[in-house]
Amino acid sequence: MTYISSISPMSVAAMIKRVTVIGGNDSDLDVCPVESTSNETYTVTSGEFVWDGFTQTMVLSGSSIGMFMSYLVSARLCEIFGVKRLVGYTFLVGGVLHCLQPTFLRVHVWLYIIVGLINGLLNGIVLPGFSMLFVRWLEENERLRLASFVFSAQILGTLCAMFTAGKIIAAFGWQGPFYFNGILAVPYFISWMYLVYDSPNKHPRISEEEKSYLASSIKIDDRVVPVAPWHKILTSSPYWAHISVSLAVAWISFTIGTELPLYLTKVLNYSIEQTSVISALPHLAQLISNIFNALLSQFVRDKGYLNKIVCYKVFNIVATVGPAIMMCIVPQLGCNHVAIIAVLTVAMFLNGAYYGGSFMNHLDLSANYAGSISAFASTISSIISFCAPLLANLITDENTLTAWNTVFYTSAVLTSLPVVIFLFFGSAEEQPWNKIIFDSESRNSNVNIESKSQIIDTEKGNNFIDKK
Repeated sequence: MTYISSISPMSVAAMIKRVTVIGGNDSDLDVCPVESTSNETYTVTSGEFVWDGFTQTMVLSGSSIGMFMSYLVSARLCEIFGVKRLVGYTFLVGGVLHCLQPTFLRVHVWLYIIVGLINGLLNGIVLPGFSMLFVRWLEENERLRLASFVFSAQILGTLCAMFTAGKIIAAFGWQGPFYFNGILAVPYFISWMYLVYDSPNKHPRISEEEKSYLASSIKIDDRVVPVAPWHKILTSSPYWAHISVSLAVAWISFTIGTELPLYLTKVLNYSIEQTSVISALPHLAQLISNIFNALLSQFVRDKGYLNKIVCYKVFNIVATVGPAIMMCIVPQLGCNHVAIIAVLTVAMFLNGAYYGGSFMNHLDLSANYAGSISAFASTISSIISFCAPLLANLITDENTLTAWNTVFYTSAVLTSLPVVIFLFFGSAEEQPWNKIIFDSESRNSNVNIESKSQIIDTEKGNNFIDKK
């Protein structure tokens, strides 16, 4: 999934016409020039589509908007029908749609955007589905560490996309990545359907010993989870504290992850092949950071140096304030390409501290409603996935250094402030609304109450007769 989503910005960067400044110097131009001995000033160097900032954002973020619209419904579908089949067929259908996207784009850009929205609606099943699998397959003490490995694999997909996108585009044009994505969906679908099951109880190939161990260490219940108590959830300050940090982390991730290829090609004047490799560096740093910080956080808590909530707060500060400082440094570097890439790489490395912080905090608050509350948090984060590129594209319509500096300063402010909410209201304790009472249990409880009531009435009647 991340390979597919991460390669799209590279394709979009190759689609769009760009103007490169030849000659000049930093002092008399608000752009980064390309050194040349000629007297040329501007020249169109690549791309075939010209879009305004809003259309460009919709092309980049259409899939994210679709996911935002579907998370809550998808979570409920996973709770009712299970994760395995829904996620598996989602990737298969998504692969077919990706193969058709170049044709849709040539018909009309908005047909491409609409199909992207549909693809996003389907992919909205994945994140809440994963949260449900974590609860049913992983022990509580192992969730943060193992989940960090799973989601770091997403970044590995991003790295593969960055390293291969330039070569694919150079060989087959901007259409190449779409066809490649469609082909990849087939082996993924086959492996998913063979390997993944909704719970240990439903897996036909694990040993009875392993199944018994998981059943004893995890409270596995294959019954359909009742509808989440949304009023209590949405008035829970610890839950909103968790969401606030996820929004801050999402803003920095989407700003760098989505806009970096455009920034490198439009402002720093890198070629598509150069951009594909350079764009991978921040993601490589984040991959290393995610695993390192998850292991460090687990080590610190296991040794008793910090308790869980204090550990969350410390790592969250690093994950949000650290990148904000890096964002403020970038505008001071002008057109120093190497320094800018280094600072953005450090920003993503610091951003990875979130995996040692409150990354899986929603499972602490409510394991029973993991799918639903993960879906709601992902819904809010998806708003960021749309708003961050939209704001950047609206500000940088002319792609000047001043415009991009505004993007960096704005991102710094929006990334650093939300963590304050978590410092005051964050919690790692199970919330009262996590308790589930199934209908059958409720009926049995009522029957027991009625039985006790009848026994009491009978005893009272017998006592009355005896007295007589």
